[in-house]
Amino acid sequence: MTLETCDEWFVRYLAYRRELGYYARTSTWRTWISPRIGHKCWSEVTPEDAEQIRDDLDAAIVSRRDGPARSGRLLARSAIDVWCAFTNAIRVARKSKRRNLRALADRPNPAADIEPPGERGQRKARLKSFIFPTEFLRLVACKQVPREWRQLYAIAAYTYLRPGELMVLTWGDVDLELRTIRIVKAWHYDEERVKPPKTVAGIRDVPIPLRLLPLLRRMRARKRSDHLVVPLMRGVHRTTLPQVFRRHLLVAGIKRAALHESTLLTMRANFRTWRDTGITWLALADTNVARIMRRAGHEDVRATMRYIKMAEDLSGKLGKPFPALPRELLGRAR
Repeated sequence: MTLETCDEWFVRYLAYRRELGYYARTSTWRTWISPRIGHKCWSEVTPEDAEQIRDDLDAAIVSRRDGPARSGRLLARSAIDVWCAFTNAIRVARKSKRRNLRALADRPNPAADIEPPGERGQRKARLKSFIFPTEFLRLVACKQVPREWRQLYAIAAYTYLRPGELMVLTWGDVDLELRTIRIVKAWHYDEERVKPPKTVAGIRDVPIPLRLLPLLRRMRARKRSDHLVVPLMRGVHRTTLPQVFRRHLLVAGIKRAALHESTLLTMRANFRTWRDTGITWLALADTNVARIMRRAGHEDVRATMRYIKMAEDLSGKLGKPFPALPRELLGRAR
């Protein structure tokens, strides 16, 4: 009888997660875990294998920090995510509720007592950045940035959708009369397919700010309900989006260090920064915590409170959140 390999087990594990409505990053397993243990059965996986996976992740962190090559690199936080995927797979293989997934039942944990990748300071969640309203107005008014990109940034900030939600948003999801956007789907980047939102709370109605309505009405003209609201996102790879975004910030003269530089404690701007921006603007506008939580699709109020705290810690002339958009941004209906 041929023993099941870890790669074969992972296929069954992935199917089980889909049944539960969750998903797993297949690229994480394929890139970082499978090369070391994929050909083995779980009972053959040793602490040495676990340490080698950890060492490979440490090497990728160093390459990301010091090396010029683009492949084989990882941010420290991403390395932790890979390690968590590995250790979670071990946990399921040992104690899953589904008995046929317990390939390591009654066996020791091969990753027990092995320190995770990265330095201790690198394992902490980093402070996110967001775009000040004054900076936003400078960006969306900058004619050196293509109009379609500025329109995308306005929609992303004013609706604060997750990038995967925004990517598959169609005009059938947008009700301009009731001023709401219905979120019922998102894009699964690894499997390249539409999936349900990240959480049950992710299924929600997001109100459309009055100042965004003219832009959406103009863009909606002569579009079918199944047309994408921002098709531009489909033409740019997700790893390229943050690079384009930061380049546009520089073109608009927005050079604030927090948006362009990463440290052990802070994270530079990426495309998801638009979601962080819109939610922080809600907090700056003194929106009720429960409303922010519901509109953002948060399941845990602690996620919402991080934005509240970020807004409370700020002072100075940041500008008013959700400002009026420049007329030039509306362009002509196509």
